[in-house]
Amino acid sequence: MYPRSKHGVFRNTLNTCRQLLFQGTFIEVMDLAWPGYLERDDVTINKQDSTITFHNGSVIYFRGLDENRTSRLRGSEFATIWLNECNEVRDYESITVLESSLNHSTPMLNEDGSPVLRDGKPLMIKPKLLFDCNPQLNSDWDALAFKFLKNPASGLPHKRPDRWREIKMDPEGNLENQAAGYLEGLYDSFDGMPGAMSTFILGEWRDDNPNALFHPNKIKREIIDRNEIVRIVVALDPTTTGHDKSDEAGIVVVGRLKDGRAVVLADYSVRGVPDVWAAATVQAYDDWEADSIVYEKNQGGLMVESTLQGIRRNLPCVAVHASKGKVSRAEPVSIQYTKGRVIHDGNETDKLKTLEQQMFDFEAVVDRKGSSPDRVDALVYAITAILDLNGDQPNTGKMFKIATNLW
Repeated sequence: MYPRSKHGVFRNTLNTCRQLLFQGTFIEVMDLAWPGYLERDDVTINKQDSTITFHNGSVIYFRGLDENRTSRLRGSEFATIWLNECNEVRDYESITVLESSLNHSTPMLNEDGSPVLRDGKPLMIKPKLLFDCNPQLNSDWDALAFKFLKNPASGLPHKRPDRWREIKMDPEGNLENQAAGYLEGLYDSFDGMPGAMSTFILGEWRDDNPNALFHPNKIKREIIDRNEIVRIVVALDPTTTGHDKSDEAGIVVVGRLKDGRAVVLADYSVRGVPDVWAAATVQAYDDWEADSIVYEKNQGGLMVESTLQGIRRNLPCVAVHASKGKVSRAEPVSIQYTKGRVIHDGNETDKLKTLEQQMFDFEAVVDRKGSSPDRVDALVYAITAILDLNGDQPNTGKMFKIATNLW
């Protein structure tokens, strides 16, 4: 980086940028590429302000595009900006604010602070705005801008299409930098999920699914204050087998806010034998200090009850009977997303990705030859319970506590 230049690293939220980039990826990359550099006396890491000042005076700012922070960007000037996971930003106006923050009048400087000259004139830095993403839909702003070379705001062709370039980097083209079994694990995780295959393995934008019950544009994210949550449930969609090709046990945590909306907080879904998913369920219950555990009893209800009891007694559990098909159960929940009554916790963006991708792949006509949408099933049970979508007296089975001293 040129001396005294300013650079911005952004994500959709400040918390995510701090946790994953400032405290994670950036440190790891620097340690691999330039071991010991960040420990130098002339390098300053400001944890409170999420900035790193280099030995030559250049600075990297780690920032978020939260609603209350985007306006602060106006007037900022950066030589380069990198927006990580750009398709998480649903509002294209935020992208235009970023673009306006590029500084087009910064001269290149030598280490001594003097300007770099060419033909006797100061050489100017060419500002760049860099994006990366796991591509999703052809209707997303990033597909319009980079694939179709259109202005996402107007839908008209870019006046300067040469400014918009894309580079495709998929996992199969980067095998030498991956851990053993990484790609095979992706194929296994996304088996039966064509949208996820397109996004995470092929690296391609795809057409909107007309049969999808859940659409990416309906997923609203907010940074949640735990004090605003009045009730939390953990929902479990269990499995009865635990081999490598088994369906996952869906385990999803959902809370109810003071304003009556539901917020999806976490996804603890796991593949394994009953003891494994039972332990994960109790872990979620403890981590979030939940009020109850909701589980689907069609898949061996007594087995589920006894397995949870084996982990811990006195758990407040609600056994629900799936009397309707998956689509019929999911449709009322889909409507709540459309009404804005369900949001996702912006603090957990990366941890909810697999759940959200399964939501986008879930169709109004479910092909039972494909993999079971276990995470979506758990999500549906949790939101149905937290918003009481079955009415004040739902026919969902009995409430029980696994009691002590009975065995």
